[in-house]
Amino acid sequence: MPGRLLDILLLGLVLVSSDCTSEASHQPEGVTIVSETWNNKLVHVIKTEAGSVDWNFLVAAKGKTLSRAKLTEIAPRAIVITNGNYFKEDLTPMGLMVDEGKTINEMRKADWGVFRLSNDRRASIVHRKNHSPRDRTNTEFAIESGPRLVVDGRAIKTRPGLARRTAIGICPDNSVILAVFESSVHLKDVSSYMLERWKVKDAINLDGGSSSQLYLRDKERLKNVVWGIEVPVMIELVPALKD
Repeated sequence: MPGRLLDILLLGLVLVSSDCTSEASHQPEGVTIVSETWNNKLVHVIKTEAGSVDWNFLVAAKGKTLSRAKLTEIAPRAIVITNGNYFKEDLTPMGLMVDEGKTINEMRKADWGVFRLSNDRRASIVHRKNHSPRDRTNTEFAIESGPRLVVDGRAIKTRPGLARRTAIGICPDNSVILAVFESSVHLKDVSSYMLERWKVKDAINLDGGSSSQLYLRDKERLKNVVWGIEVPVMIELVPALKD
């Protein structure tokens, strides 16, 4: 473990205060990357301030998965890559996907939520039933997944079950927390971590288990920090293009 942590620290990871509004040194501007142990579990967190990054999908051809070997080629600007939607046995993504304002996968009728970034880069997480037609015309990026973990600052009851986890949370200042747990935890543990450590107001679970994975850019290359299987859909974070 010490050797692994040292390796991660070489990526420029920093520890920050549990207050989401705290100042911290980070690169690129507006992005803070944290690696820490919580309840004996190693978790990696990317905190992005409003407007600091753009979120995009990386989607494989129908019936295919995204090759690890090609990630650098297909995502030359990515500073972070993680897994996204659940998917069927035929590798078809499940749930709403909006990328650069365009719907590339339709809504799924499930008790799930939608993480959404509006055109003015405001973040929100709502139940999929509350993702209104008006929202759909003012959305830059959206992903439907579940279950929701935190709603209005309170943890939602979830089913027990151990697995690696990837989750998104929103802080009161509209910064976004992306957390990837390197070892298996219950969903309630993710909720507790997001609430206690980052004071999130809302949080949602993404695909987990063997799909949970994380790549971080180390200078000119993407480094695999959390290993997972090849999947058909991933999310990339890239430095925001300034208007």
